[in-house]
Amino acid sequence: MPQKESPVEWTCRKAGTCDIYYNHRTGKFSQSRPTSESTGDIIEVPHSPAAPLRVYLDPTYRCNLSCRHCMTNSSASHHTPDQLPEERVLSILAELADIGVLEVAITGGEPLCYPRIVPLVNHAAQLGLNCILTTNGVLINEHIAAQLKRAGIFEMKVSFEGGRAQNDSIRGVGIYDRALGGLRCLKDQGINASVRLTLHRGSENGLEGLFSDLAEVNVTKVKAAVVKPIGRAALPENGNLLGFEASQKTVDRIRDMGLHHGITIHFSSDDFPFPPEAINDNKLRSQEGCNCGAGFETAYISPSGDVMPCSSIPDVILGNIAEANFLAIWDGERTRQYRQAAERCTKQRLCCCQDIRGGPSQ
Repeated sequence: MPQKESPVEWTCRKAGTCDIYYNHRTGKFSQSRPTSESTGDIIEVPHSPAAPLRVYLDPTYRCNLSCRHCMTNSSASHHTPDQLPEERVLSILAELADIGVLEVAITGGEPLCYPRIVPLVNHAAQLGLNCILTTNGVLINEHIAAQLKRAGIFEMKVSFEGGRAQNDSIRGVGIYDRALGGLRCLKDQGINASVRLTLHRGSENGLEGLFSDLAEVNVTKVKAAVVKPIGRAALPENGNLLGFEASQKTVDRIRDMGLHHGITIHFSSDDFPFPPEAINDNKLRSQEGCNCGAGFETAYISPSGDVMPCSSIPDVILGNIAEANFLAIWDGERTRQYRQAAERCTKQRLCCCQDIRGGPSQ
């Protein structure tokens, strides 16, 4: 059963000391109260003051690919002996909805390798959670796209690393064209589909071709981030992926390239050191110039139930969902210790802060 359309377009929720307004139809966060008469009623979402705005959930680390830059070291042979059963994953979603979480972003691994991904998406939608799924796109066909549409998926993000040559050097020969085919199936179903672009050293050379191909399948939105030295990207043999120059000159060049093809580029302000508005980043942090918000506005839950501020900080484990409910962990002593260290950190990305990486763990 698809998600029921809410008559309420905007909801208001506290994030720290600020009011955050969330548009359920577009997924846009704003610190300013909407003033347009067309917005309809604005309701305050019942929530716990400590609840994050978005939770990233990995139901599996299995993946049909073994990308060179994968931060979770996912692969087809990956085995998580203590992976949470489906019933627990569904109950976690209910907990998140009850405390006022607005979005759940399902990643992995490859989420379409999770056997029960469609019921999971449907359950999230029925709970009122906007469900965002990030995929490599290879397993998407007309049947899968139609199932996800009926399930109430809010947004699909398909990952690319650049043009055909750059992408396939990281993901495997032929993956670029198969991912484009997956995007086409999503668009044919009327699903809100965008691209997650991970930039690495040398990837800029193929972006003109990528944007041209994306325009042909009617993609109009790309979110760009940068490869981080985590997981397989930290291996010596993959060191040539690191070192992308996140400069204003690069931002302007990529933005203009996208606009030429009718594509709006949103840059991650966690990777590009500029104010969110300047690079079109719909940032969750309640104050301009703050850090990435990991452990405050965003949370991460691994396939085994470990709760972390972010998947980029795998050595900071705040608790396990198999032993306590999410809110007890998120409002617990370990999390408070982490936040105290995070508030002292001057880094934009908290995973770059040594005080954070030496934080609480099991």
